[in-house]
Amino acid sequence: YQNGAAYAGLNLIRAMVREAEVLAVKAFRQGSTVKRTDIIEALNRLSSACHILMCRYLAGYYTDN
Repeated sequence: YQNGAAYAGLNLIRAMVREAEVLAVKAFRQGSTVKRTDIIEALNRLSSACHILMCRYLAGYYTDN
């Protein structure tokens, strides 16, 4: 909350994506293997993209001007 509403919103989105990633691993697990690793990888990359946006926000890349 100390970093502002936009940062908090980005963090919420990232947390939701991470939760979806964990659920995808559980959903696509078949025994000791995991199917649909493409979906899991895409969710992981989306989470990373959110993290980059958060870092860039703190660095001042996005302004209200």
